[in-house]
Amino acid sequence: MSIGPTRILIDWGGTLVRDELLFDTIALKSGANNPTYDGPHSWDSIRSIGNQNFFQTLEKSFFKNATFYPNALNVISKYCGANGRASLSETYIVYDNRPELKLTKEQATFQIAKSISDSSAKVNGFYLESNKLSIAKQIGCTMAIEDDPRIALSYANSGIKVVLLLRKWNRLFDKDTLKLYVPEQKVSNLLDNIYLAEDWIEADALIKASISQ
Repeated sequence: MSIGPTRILIDWGGTLVRDELLFDTIALKSGANNPTYDGPHSWDSIRSIGNQNFFQTLEKSFFKNATFYPNALNVISKYCGANGRASLSETYIVYDNRPELKLTKEQATFQIAKSISDSSAKVNGFYLESNKLSIAKQIGCTMAIEDDPRIALSYANSGIKVVLLLRKWNRLFDKDTLKLYVPEQKVSNLLDNIYLAEDWIEADALIKASISQ
Protein backbone atom coordinates (compact mmCIF):
# COMPACT_ATOMS: atom_id res chain seq x y z
CA MET A 1 0.00 0.00 0.00
CA SER A 2 1.35 3.42 -0.95
CA ILE A 3 2.02 5.97 1.76
CA GLY A 4 0.36 9.35 1.42
CA PRO A 5 -1.86 10.62 -1.38
CA THR A 6 -1.66 9.55 -5.02
CA ARG A 7 -0.28 12.63 -6.77
CA ILE A 8 -1.68 13.21 -10.26
CA LEU A 9 0.01 15.53 -12.78
CA ILE A 10 -2.39 16.96 -15.35
CA ASP A 11 -1.31 18.56 -18.60
CA TRP A 12 -2.92 21.90 -19.49
CA GLY A 13 -3.07 22.31 -23.26
CA GLY A 14 -4.90 19.63 -25.22
CA THR A 15 -5.71 17.67 -22.07
CA LEU A 16 -7.67 20.08 -19.89
CA VAL A 17 -8.07 22.78 -22.50
CA ARG A 18 -9.30 22.60 -26.10
CA ASP A 19 -6.20 23.98 -27.76
CA GLU A 20 -7.61 23.53 -31.26
CA LEU A 21 -10.37 26.08 -30.59
CA LEU A 22 -8.00 28.78 -29.36
CA PHE A 23 -5.49 28.01 -32.12
CA ASP A 24 -8.17 28.36 -34.79
CA THR A 25 -9.42 31.63 -33.27
CA ILE A 26 -5.92 33.13 -33.21
CA ALA A 27 -5.12 31.91 -36.72
CA LEU A 28 -8.33 33.25 -38.24
CA LYS A 29 -7.94 36.64 -36.55
CA SER A 30 -4.36 36.72 -37.83
CA GLY A 31 -5.68 36.41 -41.37
CA ALA A 32 -4.85 32.74 -41.95
CA ASN A 33 -7.16 30.72 -44.16
CA ASN A 34 -8.31 27.23 -43.19
CA PRO A 35 -6.13 26.82 -40.05
CA THR A 36 -5.57 23.26 -38.92
CA TYR A 37 -4.48 22.24 -35.45
CA ASP A 38 -2.79 18.86 -35.62
CA GLY A 39 -1.04 18.61 -32.29
CA PRO A 40 1.19 20.60 -29.91
CA HIS A 41 3.77 21.35 -32.62
CA SER A 42 1.13 23.48 -34.40
CA TRP A 43 1.85 26.21 -31.83
CA ASP A 44 5.44 26.54 -33.07
CA SER A 45 4.35 28.78 -35.95
CA ILE A 46 1.65 30.77 -34.15
CA ARG A 47 3.70 34.01 -34.08
CA SER A 48 4.08 34.02 -37.85
CA ILE A 49 0.82 32.54 -39.05
CA GLY A 50 -1.38 34.79 -41.21
CA ASN A 51 -0.59 38.36 -42.19
CA GLN A 52 -0.92 39.95 -38.74
CA ASN A 53 0.10 38.76 -35.31
CA PHE A 54 -3.09 38.41 -33.26
CA PHE A 55 -1.29 36.05 -30.89
CA GLN A 56 0.72 39.00 -29.60
CA THR A 57 -2.55 40.78 -28.77
CA LEU A 58 -3.94 37.75 -26.96
CA GLU A 59 -0.75 36.63 -25.25
CA LYS A 60 -1.25 38.44 -21.95
CA SER A 61 -4.70 36.89 -21.55
CA PHE A 62 -3.87 33.50 -23.08
CA PHE A 63 -5.11 31.44 -20.13
CA LYS A 64 -8.24 33.53 -19.68
CA ASN A 65 -9.32 32.52 -23.19
CA ALA A 66 -9.16 28.79 -22.46
CA THR A 67 -12.12 26.53 -23.23
CA PHE A 68 -12.12 23.47 -20.98
CA TYR A 69 -13.12 20.02 -22.13
CA PRO A 70 -16.51 18.80 -20.81
CA ASN A 71 -16.28 17.32 -17.29
CA ALA A 72 -12.54 18.08 -17.02
CA LEU A 73 -12.83 20.58 -14.19
CA ASN A 74 -15.27 18.43 -12.22
CA VAL A 75 -12.92 15.47 -12.41
CA ILE A 76 -9.73 17.26 -11.39
CA SER A 77 -11.57 18.98 -8.52
CA LYS A 78 -12.87 15.61 -7.35
CA TYR A 79 -9.33 14.35 -6.79
CA CYS A 80 -7.96 17.54 -5.21
CA GLY A 81 -6.72 16.71 -1.73
CA ALA A 82 -7.72 18.89 1.22
CA ASN A 83 -6.33 16.87 4.12
CA GLY A 84 -2.59 16.91 3.56
CA ARG A 85 -0.94 13.51 3.92
CA ALA A 86 -4.31 12.04 4.88
CA SER A 87 -5.75 12.89 1.45
CA LEU A 88 -6.41 9.99 -0.90
CA SER A 89 -5.15 11.99 -3.89
CA GLU A 90 -3.75 15.37 -4.94
CA THR A 91 -3.89 17.07 -8.33
CA TYR A 92 -1.33 19.32 -10.00
CA ILE A 93 -1.52 21.16 -13.32
CA VAL A 94 1.52 21.61 -15.55
CA TYR A 95 1.85 23.95 -18.53
CA ASP A 96 4.81 23.14 -20.78
CA ASN A 97 5.07 26.67 -22.21
CA ARG A 98 3.78 25.63 -25.61
CA PRO A 99 3.10 28.06 -27.11
CA GLU A 100 5.96 29.89 -25.46
CA LEU A 101 4.55 32.93 -23.70
CA LYS A 102 6.36 36.14 -22.87
CA LEU A 103 5.34 35.82 -19.24
CA THR A 104 7.43 35.07 -16.19
CA LYS A 105 6.91 31.72 -14.51
CA GLU A 106 5.15 33.51 -11.67
CA GLN A 107 2.83 35.42 -14.03
CA ALA A 108 1.91 32.28 -15.96
CA THR A 109 1.22 30.12 -12.93
CA PHE A 110 -0.82 32.93 -11.36
CA GLN A 111 -2.95 33.24 -14.49
CA ILE A 112 -3.49 29.47 -14.70
CA ALA A 113 -4.53 29.45 -11.04
CA LYS A 114 -6.92 32.32 -11.63
CA SER A 115 -8.45 30.62 -14.66
CA ILE A 116 -9.07 27.49 -12.59
CA SER A 117 -10.42 29.46 -9.63
CA ASP A 118 -12.70 31.58 -11.81
CA SER A 119 -14.14 28.32 -13.15
CA SER A 120 -14.94 27.20 -9.57
CA ALA A 121 -12.50 24.31 -9.86
CA LYS A 122 -9.67 23.40 -7.49
CA VAL A 123 -6.32 21.64 -7.59
CA ASN A 124 -3.36 21.36 -5.23
CA GLY A 125 -0.76 23.17 -7.28
CA PHE A 126 0.46 24.60 -10.59
CA TYR A 127 3.71 24.31 -12.53
CA LEU A 128 5.25 25.88 -15.63
CA GLU A 129 7.81 23.41 -16.94
CA SER A 130 8.71 22.08 -20.38
CA ASN A 131 10.08 18.84 -18.91
CA LYS A 132 6.90 17.34 -17.48
CA LEU A 133 8.55 14.06 -16.53
CA SER A 134 11.08 15.94 -14.42
CA ILE A 135 8.31 17.75 -12.54
CA ALA A 136 6.40 14.50 -12.06
CA LYS A 137 9.44 12.92 -10.44
CA GLN A 138 10.24 16.01 -8.42
CA ILE A 139 6.85 16.12 -6.71
CA GLY A 140 6.41 12.36 -6.49
CA CYS A 141 3.57 11.86 -8.94
CA THR A 142 2.60 8.27 -9.63
CA MET A 143 -0.08 9.13 -12.18
CA ALA A 144 -0.44 11.60 -15.06
CA ILE A 145 -3.14 12.74 -17.48
CA GLU A 146 -1.79 13.61 -20.93
CA ASP A 147 -2.73 13.99 -24.60
CA ASP A 148 0.72 13.68 -26.19
CA PRO A 149 1.65 10.01 -26.84
CA ARG A 150 5.37 10.84 -26.71
CA ILE A 151 5.06 12.28 -23.21
CA ALA A 152 2.76 9.43 -22.21
CA LEU A 153 5.42 6.91 -23.24
CA SER A 154 8.08 8.73 -21.23
CA TYR A 155 5.85 8.60 -18.15
CA ALA A 156 5.04 4.92 -18.65
CA ASN A 157 8.68 4.04 -19.20
CA SER A 158 9.49 5.68 -15.86
CA GLY A 159 6.88 3.65 -14.01
CA ILE A 160 4.26 6.40 -13.85
CA LYS A 161 0.74 5.36 -14.75
CA VAL A 162 -0.69 7.63 -17.43
CA VAL A 163 -4.14 8.17 -18.89
CA LEU A 164 -3.80 9.22 -22.53
CA LEU A 165 -6.84 11.19 -23.64
CA LEU A 166 -7.58 10.47 -27.28
CA ARG A 167 -7.93 13.52 -29.48
CA LYS A 168 -8.52 13.94 -33.20
CA TRP A 169 -4.81 14.45 -33.85
CA ASN A 170 -3.43 11.55 -31.77
CA ARG A 171 -5.83 8.74 -32.69
CA LEU A 172 -3.22 6.91 -34.71
CA PHE A 173 -1.62 5.94 -31.40
CA ASP A 174 -2.40 2.29 -30.78
CA LYS A 175 -1.13 -0.01 -28.07
CA ASP A 176 -0.89 -2.80 -30.64
CA THR A 177 1.76 -0.89 -32.62
CA LEU A 178 3.97 -0.06 -29.63
CA LYS A 179 6.35 -2.86 -30.57
CA LEU A 180 7.20 -0.94 -33.76
CA TYR A 181 8.63 1.94 -31.74
CA VAL A 182 9.71 0.43 -28.43
CA PRO A 183 12.18 -2.38 -27.67
CA GLU A 184 10.26 -5.62 -27.20
CA GLN A 185 11.46 -6.12 -23.62
CA LYS A 186 9.89 -2.80 -22.60
CA VAL A 187 6.50 -3.25 -24.24
CA SER A 188 4.81 -5.19 -21.44
CA ASN A 189 5.84 -2.65 -18.79
CA LEU A 190 4.61 0.21 -20.94
CA LEU A 191 1.27 -1.49 -21.56
CA ASP A 192 0.81 -1.95 -17.83
CA ASN A 193 1.19 1.80 -17.29
CA ILE A 194 -0.77 3.31 -20.21
CA TYR A 195 -4.55 3.68 -20.23
CA LEU A 196 -6.56 5.14 -23.11
CA ALA A 197 -9.64 7.31 -22.52
CA GLU A 198 -12.08 8.84 -25.00
CA ASP A 199 -13.09 11.64 -22.64
CA TRP A 200 -12.91 12.87 -19.06
CA ILE A 201 -15.73 10.57 -17.93
CA GLU A 202 -13.62 7.57 -18.93
CA ALA A 203 -10.55 9.22 -17.43
CA ASP A 204 -12.41 9.62 -14.15
CA ALA A 205 -13.17 5.89 -14.01
CA LEU A 206 -9.54 5.01 -14.76
CA ILE A 207 -8.22 7.40 -12.10
CA LYS A 208 -10.64 6.01 -9.53
CA ALA A 209 -9.68 2.42 -10.34
CA SER A 210 -5.97 3.19 -10.14
CA ILE A 211 -6.25 4.94 -6.79
CA SER A 212 -8.28 2.13 -5.28
CA GLN A 213 -5.71 -0.53 -6.22
